[in-house]
Amino acid sequence: ERQVGVDFMPEQVDNLTQLLNASGVSAELACADFAQFLATNQQTFQTISLHGVWSWVAPEIRQQILTIIQRFLTDDGMVYLSHNTLPGCAPVIPMQRLIHHTAKAFSDHADDGLQAALTVLQSVMPISRYVLNEPSLADWWKSLAQENPRYLSHEYLGHAWHPMSFHDTADLLAQAGL
Repeated sequence: ERQVGVDFMPEQVDNLTQLLNASGVSAELACADFAQFLATNQQTFQTISLHGVWSWVAPEIRQQILTIIQRFLTDDGMVYLSHNTLPGCAPVIPMQRLIHHTAKAFSDHADDGLQAALTVLQSVMPISRYVLNEPSLADWWKSLAQENPRYLSHEYLGHAWHPMSFHDTADLLAQAGL
């Protein structure tokens, strides 16, 4: 069975190419955004997997994803969708917004802005009434210290970070016939 991978970031496509070559697995890879994929794809798929996409893109891009599913998923196909959900992510939303806006205020360069935002957050965490009233944030903060800064930039500096409830996701997916 033929496998296709699509990502708009050349680094991601290059990384996956290396992994596929090392593993001996074959797949067709495309460096494209969803609009480009919609315009050029001619095949249907038994399975569509979305990991690390749904919660991190703007509504118009989610609409492109829904169109891809509607057009290219076979009638007996399935979709795997991994995304940030509510209420699980609810405590982190104010923290993500603080990181995002603080990073932008301190620097146009993501790495510098992220470091400045984390420094500010470090000083706020011990005195924040919100943090004190939300015990899960202590573990969240500890986990941030273990993460790669590139991952943190992806996770927290994006302007379109939108965790959503199961029902909101289900309503959107219903538009694509799921």
